[in-house]
Order: sequence, then C-alpha cells, then structure tokens
Amino acid sequence: MVAKPINNFFKSIIPQEHRWKMILLKNWDNIIGEFKGRVIIDRIQGDLLVLGVSHPVFAQELFSDSDDLIKRINKFLKEEKIKKIQFRHLNFEQILKRKNSLENKKRIAPEKNRTFEFIDLTMSELEMLNRINDKSLKESLRKFYLRCKRE
Repeated sequence: MVAKPINNFFKSIIPQEHRWKMILLKNWDNIIGEFKGRVIIDRIQGDLLVLGVSHPVFAQELFSDSDDLIKRINKFLKEEKIKKIQFRHLNFEQILKRKNSLENKKRIAPEKNRTFEFIDLTMSELEMLNRINDKSLKESLRKFYLRCKRE
C-alpha cells in the first residue's frame, strides 16, 4: 500500500462545506488568546458559534467583545462563516469527568464489541480512518467527522 498525503485523506472524508470547522477547531487556542483553556467550542450550527465558558464572568467579558471575536474568527478563516456567537456556562470539571469515564469504558469494552463507536460511519469511511496510525489523531478525526455528519 502506498502512503498518501493526509490532505487527500481529509478531502476524501470531510465534505468541503465543513472543512472550515476543522480549521477553526485546530486553531482555537490561537484565536481565543488569553482565554485559552477557559473557553471551548461547544457546537457550531450554521453561522452560529456556541462557546462554553468555565465561568460566567468570562462569558460577560467575551459577550461585550463578541463583535471583535467574530471579526477575528472570520479573518482567520478568510471567509465570513460566523455571524453570531452565544455563550453558555459549562462545568468543565463535569465535562472532564464524563470524558474520562467514557474513555475508561472504551478501554474496558472487548474489542469485538467496539463497533458501536462507529455506528454512523460507512465502511469506506472506517477504512479511511483505519489507515491512520496515530490513535489520537484517528479518534479526533472520527469525532469531528461524526459531528459534521450530525449537522
């Protein structure tokens, strides 16, 4: 099997109209700046970006600067993709506990029963993902692709 550039892989599984979301997710820490680690992308719905914040004070501060944040995001994307931003307070501690709990369940589950994780992916999509050796990258791409498919 001949190794292909990862760019070709992305083009084959992520529809063109969703690729900007991957760029946004990948570069979020640079875009959000000083709020790194305190503000996460909760979801993207069309031109609406919903941000989860670790404290209501951050939500208030970011809300007052939301027009500038929208401009900074769109400038980074080189397209006007985001038109509105909403903020919601998230309990980051609960999110981490839930994430760790799910990861532990995955590790415990027997290998033959793990197909439930990929239920929304086609066989060809699974085959493309299985070509990636880096487990962390593979899992991130799988989650991202599933989020894109749900929208």
